[in-house]
Amino acid sequence: MAGDRVILGILTVRRRNGRGAPFLGRVHLFRKLSHTGRRKDIIVCVLPVDSVLQESLSGWVRRKNRWVYRKLPWPDVVYNKVSDRRLERSLSVKRAKETIKQKGIPLFNPDFIYKGDLFLKLKGNPSVKEHLPRTATLGRGKQGYEQLLAFLKRFRIVYLKPKDGKAGDGIIRIFVKTGTGYLTYYDNNMLKQYSFTSLIKAWQVVNRLIGSRGYIIQQGILLPVFEGSLFDFRVLVQKNGWGRWQVTGIGVRLAGNGRHTTHVPRGGRIESATKVLHSVWPQEESEIEQEIKELALEVARTVEDSYGLFGEMSMDMAVDRKGRVWIFEVNSKPMKFDEPEIDRSSIDNVLEFARCLASSR
Repeated sequence: MAGDRVILGILTVRRRNGRGAPFLGRVHLFRKLSHTGRRKDIIVCVLPVDSVLQESLSGWVRRKNRWVYRKLPWPDVVYNKVSDRRLERSLSVKRAKETIKQKGIPLFNPDFIYKGDLFLKLKGNPSVKEHLPRTATLGRGKQGYEQLLAFLKRFRIVYLKPKDGKAGDGIIRIFVKTGTGYLTYYDNNMLKQYSFTSLIKAWQVVNRLIGSRGYIIQQGILLPVFEGSLFDFRVLVQKNGWGRWQVTGIGVRLAGNGRHTTHVPRGGRIESATKVLHSVWPQEESEIEQEIKELALEVARTVEDSYGLFGEMSMDMAVDRKGRVWIFEVNSKPMKFDEPEIDRSSIDNVLEFARCLASSR
C-alpha cells in the first residue's frame, strides 16, 4: 500500500477457450470495480490462479475499455471470485490461496459453502436456530426413502436441494394433497410435474433426477402471496469501510406463474421490498423488516466465525403466513442484484472494505 493507494486483486481462473474476457467470472462486476476504484484511488487487477503460483505476478488491468495483461506488484488485498465449485476444490486454487496467505495478504470470501454443513453450523447459534427450517443431508437408498416419508408425514411440503446448487438449479418440490402427491422439478428450464399415489414410485423418480449428486432434504414453508405469486427475500450483507457488517439492501423475488422457486432464471421476477412489506403486512412492516435485517447480520457473524474472513454474502429469507422469519440459504459468492441502488452500493462497499483491510496490515 503506497500512500493511500490500494491494490485490490480479484482471484479467478484463466479462460482456456471460447470468446469473451480472458478470464472466468462476473466480468461486468470486475469492470465496475475497476471503474469505481479509479475514483477512489484503488487499483483493481484480475489475477489468474496460475500466475499467483509463478515467481513473478501478472494479471489484467482495465485500460481504455479493454483488459491488458501485464506484470503486477503483489496486491494489498485479494477478493476471491473463483466462480465454480469444482475449480474451487482444485489443487491449483488451494495452492494459490495458500501462497496469498503465506505472503500475509488478506483474502476475503475464501470458499463456497455447502448447504448441509452450513445448517449444522447455524444450528449452533440459538438466535439463528429457531429461524431454520428442518434440514438434513438426504441419504441414499432405503435411508433416503425413510427420510422422505418422515418429512412428508410431518410437513405438507418438502424440498430437495443440491448441496452445491445455485439459482434454483436442481430443486425438487414434493407435496401431498388429499391422498395424491405431486413432484415438481425443472428440466432444461421447463417446469415438469409428476403425480403419484405411491411414495416408492416418487422415490424412484427422485433417484433418477438426483443421480450421484449430493442433496439435502428441507421442510417447506407456507409462504404468503403478493399479487397472486409466492415470494421471498434476497438480502445482501456486506462489510463497510470500518469492517462492520451492514445490510446493503433487501430485494423481493416473486415466483413465476405455477413455479416453485422465485429465482429469476427460473421465471421469477423482482419487486420492491418496501412495496411488498407494506401490502402484505401493513401494520407490521417496520418490525418485520427490522427482524429480517437483524437475523441476516447474526447469520453473517455466525458464518464468518465458522468459515473465515468474509466481506459479503447474500441470503434467501422468507416470512411465513404467521409472520415468522425464516432463513433458507446463504450464498458466499453472491450473484448480481438487479436492483440498481443495491448494485451500486455493493460496489462501493467491496472497495471500502478492501481499503479497510489494507490499512490494517
